[in-house]
Amino acid sequence: MKIKGETIFALILLAVFVVLVGVGTGYSRKARMLPLVLGIPGLILAGVIVTRSCARPGPTPGKAAPQERSADEQAGDQKKVLIMIGWVALLIAMIWVFGFLITIPVYMVLFLKTRGEKWPLTLGLALGSWAFLYWIFAVTLKIILYPGILFN
Repeated sequence: MKIKGETIFALILLAVFVVLVGVGTGYSRKARMLPLVLGIPGLILAGVIVTRSCARPGPTPGKAAPQERSADEQAGDQKKVLIMIGWVALLIAMIWVFGFLITIPVYMVLFLKTRGEKWPLTLGLALGSWAFLYWIFAVTLKIILYPGILFN
């Protein structure tokens, strides 16, 4: 039986979350809150991914292999990957300069508007994500998020 790359990745994720929850249970009551809040749902989702990945049938030996992709399609894929790397680099730079609470809604507006989303959805998601982030970390967990070099 050949193990698919998707299954290997899912098993690695599962192992990471098992370690996160295991290590988190050894912390004091207040300190273990974040590893458990992130680790338990991650553990459940990683378990679902592993289960689905193992249950999904692989390609049958009698079927023909998929056709090779053209150079233009591969170049287009490489361009998309570079664009996404640029978006991640922008996110990291914005967090470094402006901090989390300002970066998340501004970044979401930039990203969603460049993808052609409408203003009500864009603003709703940006404000909703800011409120969720603020509520989880500042109110519930009482964790001060990185304020950025500009506001530090």
